[in-house]
Amino acid sequence: MPHDNLKYLDINGYSGSDFPEWMMKALIIRNLKKLNLQKCINCAELPPLFRLPSLEYLFIDEMDSLISIVGSTCKNVEGSNSLIIFRALKELTLSRLPNLESWHEEFESVAFPKLKTLKITNCPKLKSVPTHMPSLASLEVEGSGEIKWGEISYLPMLSRLLENMSLREPDAFRPSKKLERMTIEGYENVNPLEEEEKQLISGQTRPLRILEINKSNCFFLCGPGPSKVVALEFWKYFAAVEYLEIAKCDGLVLWPKKELSNLECLKELKIWNCRNLTGALIVQQQVSSLGDSSSLTLPQSLPHLKLLNIHNCPELVQIPVVCSKSLEVLTIRLCPKLDIEEMMIHVITNPMELKILAIQDQTHWRVWPDNMGHLSSLKYLYIEGCPGIEAFPHGLRLPSLEDLIICECPGIVAFPPGLQERLRSLRYLNIYRCHALERCCSSGGDYYHLVSPIPEKHIGRNKPKGKSFLKNLPCIRGT
Repeated sequence: MPHDNLKYLDINGYSGSDFPEWMMKALIIRNLKKLNLQKCINCAELPPLFRLPSLEYLFIDEMDSLISIVGSTCKNVEGSNSLIIFRALKELTLSRLPNLESWHEEFESVAFPKLKTLKITNCPKLKSVPTHMPSLASLEVEGSGEIKWGEISYLPMLSRLLENMSLREPDAFRPSKKLERMTIEGYENVNPLEEEEKQLISGQTRPLRILEINKSNCFFLCGPGPSKVVALEFWKYFAAVEYLEIAKCDGLVLWPKKELSNLECLKELKIWNCRNLTGALIVQQQVSSLGDSSSLTLPQSLPHLKLLNIHNCPELVQIPVVCSKSLEVLTIRLCPKLDIEEMMIHVITNPMELKILAIQDQTHWRVWPDNMGHLSSLKYLYIEGCPGIEAFPHGLRLPSLEDLIICECPGIVAFPPGLQERLRSLRYLNIYRCHALERCCSSGGDYYHLVSPIPEKHIGRNKPKGKSFLKNLPCIRGT
């Protein structure tokens, strides 16, 4: 028998077919707040956990025989087909339950009045979510393809949805009234909006602020799907999005300028692992389905964009003129075909505002363009894995520079005069695997007297961790 004041219980690898008798008695574990059940592979039913008045956190993982959250034996406890209520539960995780089919057997319904977070992962037979979850704010569904969009889009308090399901016809993506954050993954098609949904998009205050699109080519004009007009309707629904991440959309070839033109509130744009993205602008013959060519007149910028992060797009050759004068952060990594001069000319339309520039693993770049010298507001410069770069522009002056990291760029052997003048005012300097620069900055080197006053410096040691470094910079959500 457990202690009567037990608050946390973890049962892992229990081999019995039935849970112990004391778990059937709520009074014995009435103070239990957190329960983890893992690898109880022979148990087909759970104890009547809804009767635990203090249970707030429930984690169920790898119970291969479990069919229902509230089983038929619980009827003997309750004595009728009444509504089952988990009165205190705040967070529920269901993970790797291959035979879980339902929430209840022989009961009217299951209610979770205080549940805020529900995570369902790899429950392939579960077909629904409970209807009584008025406090739910976060829902994650992954690897549970029997749960349909219609089952979850109505939830009244839902503000954050990570829905990682491969939905197919007729269960294509639908808009929702409540979501503030959403990840959509694996969609192969989008159906035309119903008239009611069109009115919803045109008339509502759109709550969606954070959007991640993964492996869902159908949302782009150059992707698959019966109608490009339908795809654009959804971008109107995304109009209030402030943070957009596009990942692993191999059907995305052209730069999504028409799609992005709807996002006037966009502040951060991240594109990564889009293997076929060239960056070329859309051409007339490719959008004939849109009708009048006047519809192709696009704004020249995203007026509030502050961060642009492009990572591992091997076919990218250009970034069209879509970045605004407000751009403050630019990070480029593993885009071997992107031309640096083209990037600096077209992306940085107002170099006075750029504060952070991070370039990583651009092995083909040879020289920095002359217009880099106009980055008068630049505070953070991070260059890593660019062995082909041999020199900075002679006239380079970065009067606001505070942090300078140059890593694995052995071709850079000296700083131009303007940058030399700025060295003594830096807050942070890291030179790693740049042997000529390391000698210049070390004791007895030409720059030693300039770098000595820097409060924090690492010369020839302590390779910077690019991701963690960038995450700590202002305006960086993640790289």
